[in-house]
Amino acid sequence: MDFWNDIVHFTPSEWPEDPSRVDPQLVRMLDRVRCEAGVAIHVHTAWSPSGHVAGSLHGQGKAVDFHFAPGMTPVAEFALLTAFGFRGIGLYPEWTPRHGWHVDLRAGKTRLFWTRRNGRYRYGHEALAAALALAGMQEGKDHI
Repeated sequence: MDFWNDIVHFTPSEWPEDPSRVDPQLVRMLDRVRCEAGVAIHVHTAWSPSGHVAGSLHGQGKAVDFHFAPGMTPVAEFALLTAFGFRGIGLYPEWTPRHGWHVDLRAGKTRLFWTRRNGRYRYGHEALAAALALAGMQEGKDHI
């Protein structure tokens, strides 16, 4: 866990479960996102012993679920996550107190985007664009 010495905005205690099982690249990337965002990032889960679901990248320590502190629009948050090269990006608009994000280091050239609303997953650019449009209309609220 020597890489933590180079992490500016997080401590291992902010990464629940077992931070030693989280891919150092994932921590470094989210640390750079936090630096650029200028607002705190609150990690909900990264490595998870259950892995969430079969084949989940959480079980490999290559995924993290989190939310940004207030200060950015959901569209700006998405743009930042995209710019930093995460391969999987999911939006959870129903989280409280603020909407949440999932990012991961999945293999392959194709990116995967999704949103989950009312327990139903919708995949692709169109689904995420619709969720971001809704979020943009409700920008003044902490919860979208």
